[in-house]
Amino acid sequence: MNNQLLASDNFASGSLAAGWSAVPGQSVCQVVAGPPNFTEANSLLTVAGQIWTGLTWPNDQASEVTVTMTGSAVATTLIQLHVRNQGGASYSGYRATIKDSGAWDISVVTAGVATVLTSGTGAVIAANDVWVFQAVGAELVLYQNFTRIDYFHDTTYTSGTPGYSQEATNALTTNKVYSWRGYNAIQQDGIWAKQGIAVPGISGSFPIGPADPSKVFFGASVLSSGNVYYMWFSDGPQSASAQIWYAESTDGKTWTRSAAAVLSAYMTPAVILVGSTYYMYVQAGASAGKGDFACYTSTDRQTWTQQSITVIARGTAGQWDDDHLWAFVPVAIIGGTWYGLYSAGRATSTYYFSIGLATSTDGLTWTKYGSNPVLANFYAGQAIVKVGTIWYAWGGAVQLGSNSGLPSLDPNQCIRYQSTDLINWTNPVNSIHVSQLFESVNMPSGQSYINGIIDIGGKAYAYSTSAIADAPPDANGLSYQIGLQIAAGSIAQIVTAKEDAVSQIATDAFGSGAGDLSANWTTPTNYTKLKIVAGPYVQASATNTSCSMLYTGATFSADQYAEITIQTLATSYATPVVRGQLNAQSQYQISNLGNLGSQTGVQIVATVAGVNITIGKQISWTLQVGDVIRLSVITGSDGFPVLSLFQNGFLIAQVQDQNNYLSSGAPGMSIYTSTLANAQISNFNAGNANVIPAYSGGGSSSWLTVAQANSRRGIRH
Repeated sequence: MNNQLLASDNFASGSLAAGWSAVPGQSVCQVVAGPPNFTEANSLLTVAGQIWTGLTWPNDQASEVTVTMTGSAVATTLIQLHVRNQGGASYSGYRATIKDSGAWDISVVTAGVATVLTSGTGAVIAANDVWVFQAVGAELVLYQNFTRIDYFHDTTYTSGTPGYSQEATNALTTNKVYSWRGYNAIQQDGIWAKQGIAVPGISGSFPIGPADPSKVFFGASVLSSGNVYYMWFSDGPQSASAQIWYAESTDGKTWTRSAAAVLSAYMTPAVILVGSTYYMYVQAGASAGKGDFACYTSTDRQTWTQQSITVIARGTAGQWDDDHLWAFVPVAIIGGTWYGLYSAGRATSTYYFSIGLATSTDGLTWTKYGSNPVLANFYAGQAIVKVGTIWYAWGGAVQLGSNSGLPSLDPNQCIRYQSTDLINWTNPVNSIHVSQLFESVNMPSGQSYINGIIDIGGKAYAYSTSAIADAPPDANGLSYQIGLQIAAGSIAQIVTAKEDAVSQIATDAFGSGAGDLSANWTTPTNYTKLKIVAGPYVQASATNTSCSMLYTGATFSADQYAEITIQTLATSYATPVVRGQLNAQSQYQISNLGNLGSQTGVQIVATVAGVNITIGKQISWTLQVGDVIRLSVITGSDGFPVLSLFQNGFLIAQVQDQNNYLSSGAPGMSIYTSTLANAQISNFNAGNANVIPAYSGGGSSSWLTVAQANSRRGIRH
């Protein structure tokens, strides 16, 4: 996983590290000499385990093991992963149990009594499996080898300690743990340091949970004293039981809710302050997605008075917004005219959401713009900021083809647009992605997009709607929380550049003429070269063989990316390459055998000495002419390479190479085809990954690594 490592143990000393304490009611596991060394239970049919008490853990935490279970496939050969263990005389906390039979469960345990929250069967247990159990806010999620197995939400425990336990049936050595790692929820995603959950669910939150944070304001507290940051958000089920809550924070990170909801039976609040009056636009929870938006006003942030039951509604049959209406956001009052954006769509459209513009003279009676929609494939949050003469808006969008259903809704990631008139929106920039376990990375159901944004201490703080699931087939239902992302600079600084934290070093549009590629390219040993054809495009120079070349005309760091633009693909492979070796026939790449316009499977691959080794699960996508495919690799805080696959800037898959196959090399590209013209690339870019602008003096061309930037912010690696 790509979160920050706080503690780990691979038992290299021949014993458990000093940070461990026994799980309440158990003895610690014993360490057995390898190589590699591993732990096992102390006796058959007896559970042994430990929790890491060597530091004070953040509330959002994860426990991860590399394990091999080769027992008799019965219930008592098992691994248990612990999070938020309370310590003390008896076991209390959360645990995930993985059995050699392929069964699992997630349980809440109080004073030794376990209550199963969710369970299942059918996991394929393999040697050197990587299992991770994470608690973030009220969400509990279990992953096996970068594939989500199960999840549930529970609010019993909010803090504690991670660890693991083992039990064996017929031989102790049938259950081996080779290493353990404990993480927090901080994760770098481009220029953003994801902080985990800022507003978790509470009892009664789910299904749905806290979502749709409003614009964030700064001013006098109404809950305590002093100046604070404050906002409103939805919570509770998508029904008449939905509520609007008010919350305050002194630092933008830790939020305190009001003692009670400030408005009931409504959801999706959007707020604008006019003089000393707050205008809130909300939709009835019972008609969520279908009902009109109402307007309430308040002068104390707590007591709200209805001013209009309908300020905007769905369009009539046949119009672009006739099916659903999910958000109405007041943006600004300019020259006496109010401007607002609303998210709506049709069930039969390609995009689930598009954006319409509306105007008003009083904030209560609104007129839709005659040429709506003004922007397709966008869900408007309230992160809409004017810098100079330009409006910048962050919101949700989808990469078509990553989910087979249309209109496409998930996975919903974040994108930024800009406009000078709120009508013409240009320059899309990909922002935060579905990259966390609790956002369902590598799954088709997660959401992570920015709703509100504000500068705090010279840094942009962005509040996201983060969801592990949005709709069936996720059996455990809807589950939202409010996440926090902190950028490397202020809002005015980050809008001056892209948000993907890469520094381009090389580019090639293949304009040197038909024939061989330029002298910047080298063909590795045991590979066949690529060639340029009219277009200009690059394709293989021979059929049914791996044609691969590395860009050696520049120097790259080990954290790097390669990017290709697809021109033609028909039952062939065309892939970017990172950390390619000139003499070892080894490189990271992807497998994307398929045809343009058809949904196919793709996996991230480590080619080692000519042998392809797949890493992680297969992801579905659909490629089109002109798609930009990027593969990046960085070394995570735990020392393992993290590989990320992007399609047109959207994160499609992210895995970690726990075998650490390649530590350095060069970027490049590779093609395999049975017909030369069936796989063609029209452009190539490469550079260093894991870098962010320094943003000094309102924007600078100098660059820092993410590690250097985090060090300045005091983030531990």
